[in-house]
Amino acid sequence: MSDPITQFDITVTFDSTSAPRNVTFTPASDPAHPIRIDTNLGLVNFTLAQRGNFEARFPSNPIQWVDRTSQLPIDPPRAATVRRLSDSSATILFVAPLETTSFCFYVIVQTQSGRFLGSDPTIVTMPPGT
Repeated sequence: MSDPITQFDITVTFDSTSAPRNVTFTPASDPAHPIRIDTNLGLVNFTLAQRGNFEARFPSNPIQWVDRTSQLPIDPPRAATVRRLSDSSATILFVAPLETTSFCFYVIVQTQSGRFLGSDPTIVTMPPGT
């Protein structure tokens, strides 16, 4: 029997007319609205939607992991696997760590002109594996 998986589907909207908040999430996913995964496996699906005159896409590395306190870049955690499925689709698979853990990252989009834009930080919390 396989472990149950908690799945979240999040729309990442790039709006070229909405500076400085060009990248938003539906449902909200930020420090005030963390994603909580209460199973040993969690899957977060990101789908890119567009508004405005300029297009964007997920770059080859659509997730920038950061330290939650300093917000400085860190190496990807062992408990998370990122897959960029297409220009408009990316997933992160989380496997429960040995202790309660919060993962902090930015979702990155790239504009037609090559500019990279990030979201507000996203927090995912997982309890220890059971």
